[in-house]
Amino acid sequence: MILDQKELEGGKRWFFGAGIVAILLALTLWKIDDFLTYSDKEIRLGETLLELRSAQTSLNSDVSDSRLIGPSSHAEIDQLK
Repeated sequence: MILDQKELEGGKRWFFGAGIVAILLALTLWKIDDFLTYSDKEIRLGETLLELRSAQTSLNSDVSDSRLIGPSSHAEIDQLK
């Protein structure tokens, strides 16, 4: 098979272009992985959840809205009518 000069130049251009794109893609993925691996986002989320859980356990478990508590006597039921 005989190739002319245009085909050879096109093949080289495609080969080097695809190589550069592959290298850029690999570097981009590496940079994203490195950023996510060493991100302190998960640490901050864990600290926030720990603070939230400790705040929830320090609260008493009484109902804060009296409307959520049903009437306990017939007199209270009559008052509601």
